[in-house]
Amino acid sequence: MKIFIGIGLILLVLSVRGENEVCKTDKEGFKICRKPTTVITHVTRRMGSAVDAKTHFDMKFDDDTIIGPNAFHTLPLTSILLGMPYTQERNRLALRTLTLHPDSFLTSSNIRSLTIIRANVNLPGNKFNLNTAVEWLRFIACGFTEVPSEMIESLPNLDYLSFEGNYLRVIRSHAFSPLKLLRELNLEGNGIVSLELGCFDGLDNLEVLDLADNQFSPISGIFNGLKKLTRLDIDNAFGEHQFNFDILQDTPALVNIRMGNNKIKELKPDMFSICPQLTYLSLFRNNISSVPKGVFNTMNSLQTVHLAQNEIGTIEPGAFNGLNMNMIYLLDNKVDKVIETGTFSDLSVLDINLSASNIRELKPRAFNGLSARELDLSENKFTQIGAEDFYGLKVEELRLKNNNITAIAPNAFKNTKVEKLRLFGNPIDDKDRAIWGLPETTKILWSEY
Repeated sequence: MKIFIGIGLILLVLSVRGENEVCKTDKEGFKICRKPTTVITHVTRRMGSAVDAKTHFDMKFDDDTIIGPNAFHTLPLTSILLGMPYTQERNRLALRTLTLHPDSFLTSSNIRSLTIIRANVNLPGNKFNLNTAVEWLRFIACGFTEVPSEMIESLPNLDYLSFEGNYLRVIRSHAFSPLKLLRELNLEGNGIVSLELGCFDGLDNLEVLDLADNQFSPISGIFNGLKKLTRLDIDNAFGEHQFNFDILQDTPALVNIRMGNNKIKELKPDMFSICPQLTYLSLFRNNISSVPKGVFNTMNSLQTVHLAQNEIGTIEPGAFNGLNMNMIYLLDNKVDKVIETGTFSDLSVLDINLSASNIRELKPRAFNGLSARELDLSENKFTQIGAEDFYGLKVEELRLKNNNITAIAPNAFKNTKVEKLRLFGNPIDDKDRAIWGLPETTKILWSEY
């Protein structure tokens, strides 16, 4: 979870305004006036200071605090960040309380961005003044147990909304329906156990949705209406529930999806055909055992696929045929495997990483027709390179470091185009590049650097 910690208030100048109000000026030149009961009455600026040009205000509190009405009304602020003390303990009852007024954030130039960190937020009446023009609202690691529907209804111009790291367990039907302009919603790390059908109703313009690190059941229809959604994060989102691919039926515009750590066991042909525009797909740290044809090789828009830390023991030849990609991550699949002939044929990719994947054998022409900037086969288990293992491979850099290679067959690289070959960490006795079929232009690296 990404938590931004506010800059602590450094007191430089002390002045007294009346009998019940104390004012202190921070290092940025903001004069902050409060009553002894922790009520902040107003914040002004020291004339002639660098703060004249500042549009962002950042303050950290040590205890319960009240922000009075019109506390910032003389300042041309567009962004405010308020934070309570940092603690490693995740305990809602231990959070300090930040009490707001409907007019707390009215300023001379309209607040566009408001961030509150680690606070139980109290807004009497549950609504901001309708003149509050906030477009970017973040409640990070705060104490919300329900979506404050009335509060967000009073901010109809919201473009970005985050409840990252709160305590929202159930998202009710129509919870966000007033937010017709919302483009990005972050609900990561709440421990959500239920998304009621219709909970995203009204979010017709939503493009980004983060539901990572929750525990809800993936019921068909929960994403109904999200026709413009292009990025979805559901990493570790379902607890003990089995993943249900039908939930993607309502998100045909998806370009980027992260669905790691969800106990997915099987890939099936055409399973992602319902998302024809996908360019980035992460299946990191699932329980996938094989990669068959018909899953990825039909996804013509795919640029990056992340399959690291699964249990992949077989990759069917042609599984990536015909694709032109940026990255394929297959590293850290700790199941013994053989890379069969033609496995990576007719594939163009910038980088393909098969390191630390228990590869014990390369079959002849396993990479025939592969064109890549980098192919990483480091830290595997094969002990020799045969005469045609890399036949037909075109690569700028081939990484074979830290295997247990003892022998390379004559002319093993005769029909391979490689500019840089990393071989350090292998007990090879005969190091004759000419015998291997390597030209003088190929750089061989026998050390880490």
